[in-house]
Parts: sequence; C-alpha cells; structure tokens
Amino acid sequence: DRSASMAAKDAQGQTRMKAAQEVIRQRVRSLPDTVIVSLLTFDAKPSVLLSRSRNRRELMRLIDGITPVPREGKLDGALTVARRLADLEKPSEIWVVGDSAPTFEESDQSAEVKQRFTQVALSSPLNVGITGFQIRKAPLTRGRYEAFAKVSAAVANSRAVTTALEVRIAGRLSQLREIELQPGASSSIILPLDGVRGQRLEIELKTPGDCLGWDNLVLAPLPELKPLIVSWFSDTPDPFTGIALGALVESGKLEILKGGSAN
Repeated sequence: DRSASMAAKDAQGQTRMKAAQEVIRQRVRSLPDTVIVSLLTFDAKPSVLLSRSRNRRELMRLIDGITPVPREGKLDGALTVARRLADLEKPSEIWVVGDSAPTFEESDQSAEVKQRFTQVALSSPLNVGITGFQIRKAPLTRGRYEAFAKVSAAVANSRAVTTALEVRIAGRLSQLREIELQPGASSSIILPLDGVRGQRLEIELKTPGDCLGWDNLVLAPLPELKPLIVSWFSDTPDPFTGIALGALVESGKLEILKGGSAN
C-alpha cells in the first residue's frame, strides 16, 4: 500500500511505509532462493514493479524505493492483478501489507493460493487537515480577497483537539486562528485577505501529535482581480445611470460595453 495514509508517522517519526518495508524485508529474507516472487504497489491503481523473478537484490532495491503518494488507496484492483500472477505459480501466497484491512471472501482463499494481511496502521492515530479551499475577490471592496477554508478532524481521532491555523501572505503572518474540533467534526472559516496579485498565500495547520502532514498546508497565488463586465443597450441612455456606472468604471469595478438596439 503506497496510498497517502502510509505517510503517517508514529511517535518515533517512523512512517507506515517504513514499517511495511521492514515487514516485507524480513519475510523475503526467510524465503528460499528458489522461490519466485512478484512485487506490486497500489494507490488508486495497481502497478507491477517486479513480475515473477528470483532476483532478491533487485527485489530489495525496488522495495527500498517505494514511497507514499498523495492519493487514495484502492486494493481491489491490486488483488485482481496479484491473483493472476499467483495463478501462474501454484502453490503461492499473496501478502498484503498496509494500514487498512481488506475483506477476504471465502472464495478468495484456496489450498493453492492463500492470502495474508499484515496491519501496520497506528493504534491511535490523530489527524486534522484542510479539506476545502477557495479564494475569491471580496464583494463590494477594491483590492481585497476572501479565502474559504474547511478544516476537518479525522473520525478515528480518540479525543477533541485544538489546532492553530496560520495565514501568511508573501511570507508574513497575517492571521492566527485557534479551532477546537471533536472527532469527525469540521469547521468552515472565511478569511479576509489584503494583498496584491501574484503574492503567495499560505494557510497552514499546526496540531500537536498530528500524524499526517500532507493535508496541513495550502499554497496559492492571489489571483488577478477582474472587473465585472456590464452590457448596456439603449437608444436613449439615462444620464443618471451613465454617471453612476461611470464612477464604478473609474474605480476599476466595472467594464461597460455600450450599444443601441441595433447592436
């Protein structure tokens, strides 16, 4: 399993991937040199890194090079590929190492092809992450932005947590919010921002004991502020409307396209 959650760290700083690699190394060392092995990884899709080989050195090199990726893990496709490889060399075993236990049906097990799962998940994980983000021009103001951020606590959290949300623009701290979340709860925040186009916005969560860092940071440039385009068609334009719209044009809020009924 090389999905995003395999980057979670324990109290000693070891990732779930490192724990999984150690499990596989020990098992491979216990195998006779004559045994044929294959190596698959999976996130959203499976990938065969080594197909039916006795080369232990190459296998170990490939195992050491596996790293987590920021994608969801889907085991079903990987098991389908693994079973096809296992059917080529019976009797055989499929070893699944990850942090979410698969459900094996009775029909999946046979005397010739067996499946074993090794759990490397944390016993009490704690995670808070940014699960939603959008930035826009602040309404009815000039040169200001608003950022929407949604912060969520994992359902698996064993307790309520307090997290600090830091907002920086061009490297300077502009806001600091503290949020308390129960397990599985979310909080939506609107953040007013002052800046100019192209400056980098950073929104970062800091939670003591958080085991997964991938969902703690958002980076985005402040976008260009575009004026509202108004089409005004009239053969006899009202002068007062023209004066009002002209003032908005001068402030950069509007761009007007004028024309008569023929247009």
